[in-house]
Amino acid sequence: MDIFEKLHNAGSTIIVVTHDPEVGDEAERMIVLEHGRISREEKKKRTRPVIDENAKNENLKKFI
Repeated sequence: MDIFEKLHNAGSTIIVVTHDPEVGDEAERMIVLEHGRISREEKKKRTRPVIDENAKNENLKKFI
């Protein structure tokens, strides 16, 4: 999960599909499906810093 957090902090959008509620708890936004339909959506407060575009590009280069 650390790599996802680093990429997210660098400005990337991360989509994770999981059956593990502990993994889902790490997300800022969680959409829960039951029987193939959206049953609820949970949003949490923004926890990552806002960064400018130049910093975002420099941070992303570290992962490529």
